[in-house]
Amino acid sequence: MFVLYLEAATLPPAVKTTVLSLLAHDTIDPQKTGWDGTLRIFVPDETVPRLAQSGDPTIRQAIAQSPRLHTALAQILARDVAEGILLRLAINPRTPQTVLRQLLDNPHLSPNILAVIREHPHCSQALDANIRQRLEAIPS
Repeated sequence: MFVLYLEAATLPPAVKTTVLSLLAHDTIDPQKTGWDGTLRIFVPDETVPRLAQSGDPTIRQAIAQSPRLHTALAQILARDVAEGILLRLAINPRTPQTVLRQLLDNPHLSPNILAVIREHPHCSQALDANIRQRLEAIPS
């Protein structure tokens, strides 16, 4: 099983409302009730690649920052368009160097994420030089 950790604060309001309504139907007004903390969700391993491709951005972010991230999942997420997902992938120390290189081909990569990749423990000197060139080519 793959474990996803979701911060309650990052969940869409509709999800929170639905959960609270299901848990306390006719007792709690979900519009006036809040919650915080971390949700731990156990997902069958075989469904995680599908979630990495088409799941809600909150789920894709949880996969990208997971300590159980592996190369196949990281390769899927490296093609994502959402900056938050790309950033979490660039920060995750489990992201392999091959995927960091793949990230450089993503047209949605911001200069901030390029800078983060340079600090990644798997960033090689060659990759760092490539990133530095790209950053220098960006007009100020």
